[in-house]
Amino acid sequence: MCITSERPGAQPIIRAVEGMYRDRIAPTIAALRPRYEALACLGLESDYDLIPVAQEADLMVKKLADPVDRVMILLRRTPKWFKGFVDPLSTADPYPQHMWNDLSKYLGRALDKEPLKTYEFGGRYGAAVALHKRRLRFLQSYTLGEVVHIVQLAMGGRQLLGYSKGKEITTWENSVAAAKKRAAQKMDPAGDVNIASWQQLRQAISQVLRDHQGCVRLSQLKDAIAWRCGSYLAETAFGYDRMSHLLVAPELEGVCAVRVREAQLFVVRGEAAGRQEPAVVRGVTAVAVRGVADRAVAVAA
Repeated sequence: MCITSERPGAQPIIRAVEGMYRDRIAPTIAALRPRYEALACLGLESDYDLIPVAQEADLMVKKLADPVDRVMILLRRTPKWFKGFVDPLSTADPYPQHMWNDLSKYLGRALDKEPLKTYEFGGRYGAAVALHKRRLRFLQSYTLGEVVHIVQLAMGGRQLLGYSKGKEITTWENSVAAAKKRAAQKMDPAGDVNIASWQQLRQAISQVLRDHQGCVRLSQLKDAIAWRCGSYLAETAFGYDRMSHLLVAPELEGVCAVRVREAQLFVVRGEAAGRQEPAVVRGVTAVAVRGVADRAVAVAA
């Protein structure tokens, strides 16, 4: 609901940031923008348009050291009730088993006929919003940020949710990830594949990293290899069901490494992998991403 009509002033941005504190979601400008636009009844041309708005409202603007130079907007005084932002990529599972049992039963029934509707947001955040809006009894005590984390765990080690071929959220059994896992167990590429040897893979990754100054998002690596080398890569052809698992295989040591940089995975040159950066081991962060509120030079997830 709009809370202003002509000149927004400070109220919309302050309320938007306070809402993210209540939800325990780190208020990066990308995450904050849709909330601010809804409250201020206006559209911004860029996420960075929020910076002068925040400064005018006397909010704290943190420009964070990150490959994509993200920015977080914080309250100058942390509310006493605030428990910290939830790290959506943390592998820690603080949730009781009975909650997981209830969620599993619910998802089995709810997703039996159609994928989970993720509204305008899409992806895991959209799935969390959809679940949170349903006011399910077993999720009522959790903030939206915690539900985002629950969805992340459900799509990871818990293997309750996954993406369908149409990029919709569905049950794990019907997901692409489950199909890839079954294919990996059979060393089946699960589709057309051009890169079939470790030597070809090492050369392809090296070429892509040279083109990208030694750093590329993991999610973009396959497309980058296809564009640079004209070859398709399927991790299942090498016996892996996840790219993050494949890229830390012993056969690729010295060629590349996977690093967590503020809730995102990046592929970097093996020789350039700094010891101070959190590493990824078999697809799980060896050093958990710290609470965003505690990092003055970190990037909000």
